[in-house]
Amino acid sequence: MGKFEEKLRTPSSEYRSVPFWSWNDELDLNELQWQIHEMKEKGIGGFFMHARGGLKTPYMSEKWMKCVKACIEEAKQLDMEAWLYDEEGWPSGFAGGAVPALGEYYYMRWMECEKVRGYEIVSDEMILGIYDESAYFLGNKVEKIKNKDAWVYVIKEKMNPYYVDVLNSKVVKKFLEFTHEVYKKELGKEFGRNMPGFFTDEPQFAKLKIPYSLILPEYFKKVNGYELTDALLSLFEDTPDAGIHRYNFWKVISELYTNGYMKTVGQWCKENGCKLTGHVMREDSLLLQMQATAGVMPSYEYMDMPGIDWLRRRISSPLTPKQVGSVAAQLGKKHVITESFAMTGWDCSPEELKWITQWQYVNGVNRMCQHLQSYSIRGCRKRDFPPSLFYQQSWWKEYKIFCDYIARLGVLLTEGFSAAEVLLLHPMHSAWMLYDGKEEGPVVEFGNKFESLSQTLSDYHIEHHYGDEDIIKKYGKIGNGKFIVGQCEYRTVILPDMLCIEDSTVKLLLQFVENGGHVFSVGSFPKYMQGGKNSLLDELYQKIEKIDVISLKEKLWKILEFPISVTENGNEVVNIHYQLRKCGEMKILYLVNLNKNGNYSVLLQCPGENEIIEYIVEEDAKQKCCCIYGDKVTKLQIKMNEMEGKVFFIKERKNKKDEDLEDNKEIYREKETIVLEQGGSWKLDWADWNSYTLDRCSYRIGDGQWKDEVNTIQIMEILLKQKRPVNVSLKYKFVVETEPQLLEEMFLVAETGKELHVEINGVKLELEECGWWKDKGFRKYRILPYIRRGSNEIILNIDFYQSKKVYDVLFGENVLETEINKLTYNTEIESVYLIGKFGVYNRNGFTYAWRKGLSCDSQFVIRQLPDTLYGEDFTSQGFCFFAGRLRIKQNIFICPWDDSKGVKIEKIAGKRYIYKFNRPNAMTAILYINGKLVKQFMWAPFECDVTDYLKDGINEFMWELFASNRNLLGPHHHIDGELYAVWPASFTDTPTVFLADDRNVWSELYHFVKFGM
Repeated sequence: MGKFEEKLRTPSSEYRSVPFWSWNDELDLNELQWQIHEMKEKGIGGFFMHARGGLKTPYMSEKWMKCVKACIEEAKQLDMEAWLYDEEGWPSGFAGGAVPALGEYYYMRWMECEKVRGYEIVSDEMILGIYDESAYFLGNKVEKIKNKDAWVYVIKEKMNPYYVDVLNSKVVKKFLEFTHEVYKKELGKEFGRNMPGFFTDEPQFAKLKIPYSLILPEYFKKVNGYELTDALLSLFEDTPDAGIHRYNFWKVISELYTNGYMKTVGQWCKENGCKLTGHVMREDSLLLQMQATAGVMPSYEYMDMPGIDWLRRRISSPLTPKQVGSVAAQLGKKHVITESFAMTGWDCSPEELKWITQWQYVNGVNRMCQHLQSYSIRGCRKRDFPPSLFYQQSWWKEYKIFCDYIARLGVLLTEGFSAAEVLLLHPMHSAWMLYDGKEEGPVVEFGNKFESLSQTLSDYHIEHHYGDEDIIKKYGKIGNGKFIVGQCEYRTVILPDMLCIEDSTVKLLLQFVENGGHVFSVGSFPKYMQGGKNSLLDELYQKIEKIDVISLKEKLWKILEFPISVTENGNEVVNIHYQLRKCGEMKILYLVNLNKNGNYSVLLQCPGENEIIEYIVEEDAKQKCCCIYGDKVTKLQIKMNEMEGKVFFIKERKNKKDEDLEDNKEIYREKETIVLEQGGSWKLDWADWNSYTLDRCSYRIGDGQWKDEVNTIQIMEILLKQKRPVNVSLKYKFVVETEPQLLEEMFLVAETGKELHVEINGVKLELEECGWWKDKGFRKYRILPYIRRGSNEIILNIDFYQSKKVYDVLFGENVLETEINKLTYNTEIESVYLIGKFGVYNRNGFTYAWRKGLSCDSQFVIRQLPDTLYGEDFTSQGFCFFAGRLRIKQNIFICPWDDSKGVKIEKIAGKRYIYKFNRPNAMTAILYINGKLVKQFMWAPFECDVTDYLKDGINEFMWELFASNRNLLGPHHHIDGELYAVWPASFTDTPTVFLADDRNVWSELYHFVKFGM
């Protein structure tokens, strides 16, 4: 076995996932070590030790360092990577508040513009400039205004003490001093070795603002040769010279951001023998980049493992992953990481996780950082941008299948080098000229055009990289007729819609054309060079070809060395994208079907006569493909299931026998098959403890009157507004419609300590916990002896207390997310849970909705479990809040005659039985036939050959299904039902920040998702 094959069979930790390990409670060394072993068992390669909201062990304290050192040592023993996250919460840079605590010099700053009458201006040292309506600069003093009745523009500097000025390298060096230098001193020889480096997260200038820094005026003048005050109004208003002023301003901001933060941190890491990874803020569009970084691609140069994050259950245009993937390929960075799966929600299936992964991997990413694995999910932690992909999941033991899959992809997509032959220029600098600080306008339209073009190129199977002009300026050259950027060589350059272009880019393009290179324009040609006019643009315009994408595809088939076509019925299949890599004499082709609901039978075509072998990633197996040859083209028919990825090894065919030139249909013809399909009812064979979330209760504060029932989250908000310690009683009610002794067992689960003071049906009790359930912070108490048929009530008594810090963060002025993201409550009001051998039903039935959703009122009752289950929805059949595993079975009769009609049918000897079924409404499903394991299904195709497991007569088909935590943990009360963007506010009445939405989104109904076969 060769080295490559061995790496694929058992990928090392270098290729395996490195999740965010959320340290979000009081840390215990034994628990930390146990969790590391759990990760290792599931095929995870390491972790980022990430301080996060809920943390009760003081950040950077002696105990914190003790935990860090212990985890590094444990990881060392298990050949795992123990990375550090560089901040308490996020965004990175403020050292948990230590840097801004040094004083105003370190504060984050920005500018705001207001149009007022002259007499309305109050003298303020924060005024940077006053301008009349003709954009003339009047100075920064009120006294300079002669006509007090005239309208003027006032531009002021603003600042916030909760974050820092990342444009200023002196400020960033203080962050390094308080964080990185401390870790280096504490960790000694392990620093940079078993602790490889740091994850830096979302450093940003003032988000959604026009940034400012105390060093900005001097640096602006040094670069541009004139005063910053001459440009300020143009940043907000369309002045006559707005374009050139904006270009000059944002060029400076981009340099200050890239050099001030990322270069400063990256160089420190390089000089101190460790690595830098992470991602910057708002990568997802040109507009978003203008609001936080002024362009993300230059920052990737200074990261050893550059990365992105991808939130929510969705995919998009290639922009975000292709930006980072392009720079990494060009600058020879082996690994590109993605922080993924935050906000996908508790019901995001492994298949959907794989779908999101594959979309990023086909565009240049090759390593996974799962967001996240929670040390604990008790209290608000369960709502921390879920899910927690950790031991709290019912399918945690099966998670290794997913982890091994993405690890092998990591090996495949780091082997060799990218074979992309087309460079698409990135129009970030054009956005500099267009952005005026608003959420709409030309910069949005411009960005949409670029994303649409990149999407169309990918749809038509024109693999491409992006060319950032700052990267090109440093690493671009022409050689052997190729446009070279770092380690990548391109045969073709494409200009998208552009408003401006750099002179260095223009000169390279002219040289490229003179050396036989091909330059195409598929949008509006740039009007400006360096933000101004230049005759070189006219020269370039005469030497390029204006073209549409379809015509471009035809031309590139002749220009490129190894073009790819993926068609169905003669048309390129736009939902299938690919990446091609060169590995010596072999090429690796990675095909991905991005369609969530569509299958395709496609024809793959590539030039030359090639031998193609399919590599089956899940099985670490190879299968030779039957190709068709002719006209110097290799053709291969491929079936692509929904959300499926396929890998092919392609080599030039050495032995070209005459009989191999045609498809040998007799040899490769599929054997005749008999299809078995699922249907009918299922007998419930076994189930984990069922659950019932009690998330509504009446309450009273102290000895006051009992208040009507509300949701527990709403009680938390009510008590916080008291801004004082209180004693609160919570009364939970539920109904049992069977004799309790028939239920065998029932437990109360509460997110409290080992002892629970409770009153059940009027009996005051002091219950001792008897283990944990779902999470080690979910304590279990036996209550069946105290339960009665009919109405039951449980009263908890809690001393509610919060520190002054909590109230300052929640009710203080101008508090940024830096504080909210690391907030820890002293006391939390949460739902409680009943678990046991019972069913939970709704008296009034369910209404079905989109995204597998169903809803009902609050009239739940406890009865015995059902014996039989039907259809695709078990949720409504007694498993409303179920979050475990269950087994169902049915018998299938196999016989060579039709027993119902008593007549013989076609013989079945030598035929194959294919069992087909619909996608289960479950996280994963395991099929057993006659007591033997057949296969585990996490994703399509949902069929398998079961011939070898069958016998004549009765055959028992058994499924083990794994439910998600969605129906247990919610969100239960959002009017939109199942959400694909879940964040803490999704559990309240606050609308999403991702859409223009001013609704009260709270629903008194309960919203679930289907679970079933």
